[in-house]
Amino acid sequence: MSSADMTGTGPRRSSHSAGYPEGHYDYAPRGWASAVSIIAGMLLGMVAAFEILQGVAAIAKDDMFVSGVDYVYQLNTATWGWTHVVLGILLTAVAIGMLAQKTWGQVTGLIVAGLSTLANFAFLPYYPVWSLTIVAVNILIICALGTLLGQRNQAQ
Repeated sequence: MSSADMTGTGPRRSSHSAGYPEGHYDYAPRGWASAVSIIAGMLLGMVAAFEILQGVAAIAKDDMFVSGVDYVYQLNTATWGWTHVVLGILLTAVAIGMLAQKTWGQVTGLIVAGLSTLANFAFLPYYPVWSLTIVAVNILIICALGTLLGQRNQAQ
């Protein structure tokens, strides 16, 4: 390193992002944010498929799921099944928006992942291990989208 570089008197290197005026720095990790959006969209699509399959199983075979004694949310498993099917269809639509990297898809993804988490939490006594698995994936989706949207707001 020359003494001109160390004192700052040497030729100035441009560190601004291409396409932006001098003095504007773009620190947003666009490549990482794009990857997180696609991964979260794929995970949400996977959860949507699981929700639909879980709902169809609850509708078709009421005796497949076992309910605990005196649980607060005592609904017919067919009702839970239809809830999961409708939620799965909604999740599919939002996942498509997320994969298209639309902001509405990412914001709505936070909301529907939260709804899916609540629905699966209420479904715990009927199918505990599966419900906890879906809750864990939904929490991962919420964390990824929250981070992505937070960085997008900081970049603006």
